Parts: sequence; C-alpha cells; structure tokens
Amino acid sequence: MLHYTITEEYYKVKLLINSDDICDFMELSKALALQRNTFIVSVSMFYKVLVCRPEMKGNVLKCAVILLSCKIMENFRGLSFVVEAAGNHFNVEPDRDDITLMEMDISEMLNFDYKYVDYYTYCGSKTLLIARDKSMLVYVFSFLTDCCFLPLLTFFRKKDVVFACIFLALKVLKSDIFKCGENAGPGIDQEVAAAMTLGMKISTDESSLDSTPVIQDIAIENKRRKLFYKNTRKAHKLKEKLFKKYRPHLRVEPEFLHDLEMAFKGFEYSAVEIHFICKELLDFYAKML
Repeated sequence: MLHYTITEEYYKVKLLINSDDICDFMELSKALALQRNTFIVSVSMFYKVLVCRPEMKGNVLKCAVILLSCKIMENFRGLSFVVEAAGNHFNVEPDRDDITLMEMDISEMLNFDYKYVDYYTYCGSKTLLIARDKSMLVYVFSFLTDCCFLPLLTFFRKKDVVFACIFLALKVLKSDIFKCGENAGPGIDQEVAAAMTLGMKISTDESSLDSTPVIQDIAIENKRRKLFYKNTRKAHKLKEKLFKKYRPHLRVEPEFLHDLEMAFKGFEYSAVEIHFICKELLDFYAKML
C-alpha cells in the first residue's frame, strides 16, 4: 500500500490545486485493490485528464479512468465490479452508460488506440477486424471485461463469447443493420447458442448484474449439454474420438432453439435470424466498413 501514499503526495504537490479529487481517487483505487502497475497507469491517466480537461471531474470520470486502465493492463476489473465498488465508496452508484461514454471521451482525448489492448488475442477471435471503429471496440471490451461475462469466458469457447459481445455492441451502435439471410438453415452450433443465450439474458436483465446467477445458469446448462451429448453418443454409437470430431456439427434440440427465441424475444429476431447473425456477423461487419 506504500505506493498509494507516495503517489498521492506527489500529485498533491504537482497539481497545486484542490487535492480532494486526487485523495478520493486514491481511496477508490484502494477499494478496487488495483495491481501496482494498473494503479500507476490509472493515476497518470487521471492526472493527464485533469490537466487537459479540468472541467471533466466527478465520480464518473474516476470510474472511467480506472476501467480504461484495467483494460490497458489486463487487470480484470469489469464494469459491474467498478460500479459496485464505486457505489459502496460513494454511497451512490454512478450510471453505467455515463461511464462507458466518458471512457470513449478519454480514449479520444488521449489518442489511445484500442488495437494495442490484447483482448482480441486473449479471446482468440477476429475482433481485430473491427479495430477501425474505436467506439465499437470500447463497447465490445466493456462487455468482455464485465464480471457478468467472465464466467462465460472460462466455460465456453472464448470466440463464441466474443460473438455475443460483438452482437450486443452492434445492437447498441447500429441497431438497424441486420437482415436475415435467405438460405440460413435451422441448425446452430451448441456452444455458440449457449453463449448467445446466456449473454443476452445477462445483458437484458438488470437484476442479474453479479456473477452468482450466471454461475448457476452455467451449471444448469452444463448438465443439460452433457446429457444431450450422452444421448447423442448412445444414439449414434460413436466412439469418444469420433464423437469429439463431429461434435461441432451436432444439431440442437428444438427446445434449445425455443430458449434462444425467448432470449431474443425483446429484439424480435427468430431462431433462423439468430443463426445467421451468429455465423455471419464478423464478415458482414468487416465488409460494411
């Protein structure tokens, strides 16, 4: 904790202004238990913002700076975690959308390029294809680093969770660009379907902002998937190696497609449209740029 005290005194002298914001920022950093390197980056960024844009103050700014610093340093503190910690510290939770918008403003002001953040490598995805749209990446990374989605990253194939996060970001930024493919079939990859379903449920249900119900949903889905694969193995009498080889091509039970439709009900997409979006999303967006 020594680095907190040293840095606080240093910036008190350097700013030569009311140090309340600096002190409060240090206290919030302690509450979030930031790693040393992340803490140094966050304080440096906070100082730059105060110097360049002194009118940008308040709790939202502090949260946005910490969140952006965590992404730069790969110190996994998601939006939900930061908001909850800030709520406990300030006795009132800052608005999540305000934090995301402030984060984009800071990245533009400091000319920060998100392509240097290594989350697209971490997730093993094609996210680099959308690096030319900075606001898009901000939203994708915000979803990916949110503690609601971290259990999904450990449970599902990482690229499938990225599919869900990219879809959500596109829904926020470009809600009118989707059209259903004429030849999209009813089959859909089981892993992608699960990630998309849980991802949409988490993101549209404001009451499930902590990871506990997510883990419960994952446990239920895991048992269900194991039973489905077990029955499929028996039906086709496949050996384990052969089963693993053909596993990606297995079709999903009708009730699972029904679950998908329910998850997307608020967005008025059919299961066929969901299939098309999931399979074609990245290529579609890359061509659109």
